[in-house]
Amino acid sequence: NRLDSEIIKISKGRIFAKVGAEGLCTMLHTKKEQAVVLKIFADDMYARAVLAGELLLNLEWFNYDEYKIFEKLYPKTIDKNRLIESCLKF
Repeated sequence: NRLDSEIIKISKGRIFAKVGAEGLCTMLHTKKEQAVVLKIFADDMYARAVLAGELLLNLEWFNYDEYKIFEKLYPKTIDKNRLIESCLKF
């Protein structure tokens, strides 16, 4: 399953997401009319998914129950150093 499809499904269409090449993920909250772009510089698709879930929770776009569903698909079993190396810049 693709990250963007899972985000759309979990949010019941409230959040539109589209992943792109080189670690890019664009997300749009249709009700809040807000958008965010996530860029992972190491092109690590798993790190991108973990960070996208955290971002959606911190922005309060995912509620806790939605986040838990997402976390089962993309558990935080990633090496912390790998995540730091892949981290985004704001």
